Amino acid sequence: MIERVAGRVPVYVGTGSCSTREAVEMSKRAEDAGASAVSVINPYFMKVSDAEIEGYYEAVAESVKIPVLMYNIPKSTGTNLSPEVVARVAEIDNVKGVKDSSGNMDNLAAYVEAAEGKDVDVLVGSDGKISAAHALGASGAIAGTANLITNVVVSLWRALEEGDAEAAASYQADVEPIRDVLHMGSTPQTLKRALELAGVPVGPARRPVAETTPGVDEKVRAMLDHYGIAHE
Repeated sequence: MIERVAGRVPVYVGTGSCSTREAVEMSKRAEDAGASAVSVINPYFMKVSDAEIEGYYEAVAESVKIPVLMYNIPKSTGTNLSPEVVARVAEIDNVKGVKDSSGNMDNLAAYVEAAEGKDVDVLVGSDGKISAAHALGASGAIAGTANLITNVVVSLWRALEEGDAEAAASYQADVEPIRDVLHMGSTPQTLKRALELAGVPVGPARRPVAETTPGVDEKVRAMLDHYGIAHE
């Protein structure tokens, strides 16, 4: 991927792990490969304390020179990064952001407050709440839907930045058809299938994720028609 984009856009590499040692090793490898930054989820499966989470991020940040992005997705990790943890980890020089995919706007607002006065961006990862996050002070969005409907998501953010509330509301609403389809399976399953049907050769999601059923494919094609995207 890094070779393919050839410096045209930044490449963030996910390097989070249950193991601090593994997260450090993967972060170093990502930096050596030319990654622009690493996106690091907190340890998952087992319950760890706030102090242990902070130590984990400190170890990752100390192991590389490139920016580190904290990634909060409690539905997958089982733990929500507290605003207090975010505030303390944000004091580390090369920790430059936090992506919040909790879907909880109170949580995101607390992150914005925790990042105040620091060189840290708060990014929303819940595509259906990009407008709400912008209103709370989010710096940007990391949107999975932008893999397919790039123009819609970029236009949404531009409208928000320009204060065009009517256009922003329209673009935000236009994110929903793809989100409806993505919810028919796991996001890797349905999003990658949508890209494949749109002629982008990304391949299917890796096992254990199964391929989509013919019924889901029919819904995907209808969604592509809605966006005017040619498909198989």
